[in-house]
Amino acid sequence: MKLYKFRSLDNMDYALDIILNERLYCPEYSELNDPFEGLFNQLMPGSFDSGFDNGFSTSNKTISNVDELLADSYHTRVCSLTSDLHDVRLWSHYADSHRGIAIELDFTNRIDDVTEVK
Repeated sequence: MKLYKFRSLDNMDYALDIILNERLYCPEYSELNDPFEGLFNQLMPGSFDSGFDNGFSTSNKTISNVDELLADSYHTRVCSLTSDLHDVRLWSHYADSHRGIAIELDFTNRIDDVTEVK
C-alpha cells in the first residue's frame, strides 16, 4: 500500500528527516493543530445492536465519562497520511500551496501498522 506525506519545503530539515532517517513524527493527540484532525466517535459496548460489522474491532475497555475518554486519547499518537496523491486540498494545505513535495511511503509489508480513518 502506497501512502503519501505532504510537506512544505520551508523547513527542509523535516522533509529530509523523513527521507534520510525513514521516520515520521507522530504527535500526541494534544499536539494536533488542525481543529478537525483527531475528532472521533467512540462506540461504547452495548450502546447499540445493529448487527453491522464495519471491519474494525472495538475495545472492551469501559470508559465511564468524557474526561476518561479524553485522557486516554491524549496518549494516542497520530500520523496523517493519504492514499490520494492528487488531492488539491492536501497540496494546498500541507505542501505550501503546491510548492512543496509529497513523499511516497510503502506500507506493503506493514499493513497492520495502518488504520484507515474516514
